[in-house]
Amino acid sequence: MASENNENEVEKMPSVEPSEKNETKSPEQPKIDIKTETEAMQERIPGNIFSFWSISSLISFIVSAIMINNGYRKISVYSNSDFHPYDNVNAYVKGDAYNYIINSNYSTGFYVLALLFTVLGVGFLLIHFMTKKDVK
Repeated sequence: MASENNENEVEKMPSVEPSEKNETKSPEQPKIDIKTETEAMQERIPGNIFSFWSISSLISFIVSAIMINNGYRKISVYSNSDFHPYDNVNAYVKGDAYNYIINSNYSTGFYVLALLFTVLGVGFLLIHFMTKKDVK
């Protein structure tokens, strides 16, 4: 009996034979929209990344890094020689203590400028994200 049930199931299944009509595309089928990588990336990233505010923020962060470097160099690089006066680095007067005081004031000024440019960079980023339009 089990073999008779299997034969009935096989008989009920329609036979599909390949035909030449199925190989051609019918005009009823919708066209497939193939997107380039850049179009797909633009859909994923809302708004324009390179706006005036984001570029200003990047420039501000770069200037901040330069100011931090200048402040660090004022503190760490120092040379005051009595025998080779042309080899002096960050030396302004004869006394070492005075030069350290002057250099510490310079480095404090550079660090304050770095902090200022960092705050400006964050502010520019906030403005960038607040004015960015969503692409839908």
